[in-house]
Amino acid sequence: MDTVWALAKASPVDVVIDSWWFKLRDLAFARAGIEQAGARRIVEIWCDVPAATARAHYTSRQRSAIYRDERHLAENLLDVGFAFQPPS
Repeated sequence: MDTVWALAKASPVDVVIDSWWFKLRDLAFARAGIEQAGARRIVEIWCDVPAATARAHYTSRQRSAIYRDERHLAENLLDVGFAFQPPS
């Protein structure tokens, strides 16, 4: 992400950074990056959907095994994830 923050700082126009942040793990990191980028304003968009909808979407998609989706489903990591909050 250091490169993303550096590019954002160097950009002469506003930028959009699309990323998912886990509040407990990433809040300080995100704030530091935003500060590093010199952002004058930020807008956060948080998608909040029912757990059943998110699980249906997650299980219906085809992705590379590198993402370990089967493990996440087996360990119920998705259920934990549905309790997440936006970083702000």
